Amino acid sequence: MGVKRIAASMLFLRPAITRSLRRHVTDHPSLDALLSRFQDGDGNGAGRPSVSALPAAARMKIYERLRRVAARHRIQVQICACENPDLPSQY
Repeated sequence: MGVKRIAASMLFLRPAITRSLRRHVTDHPSLDALLSRFQDGDGNGAGRPSVSALPAAARMKIYERLRRVAARHRIQVQICACENPDLPSQY
């Protein structure tokens, strides 16, 4: 039978997650590259002011790429609306 549908969401950085990453990730260039993606992001991720999200345009681009790959395998992608309240409803 196989996989027919998946649910997807993105990483949202809560303060505790950011602190943990800074303490435990030893590859500082990679960590800096990851965290820099969130600097221009939404400081109100998932509807919570202390949570940082990637910019909506970046998340939409990633979700579209995921959908293209999944479609090649006839897998339907459902995007978590509760974690992406700023995206259009079709996501």
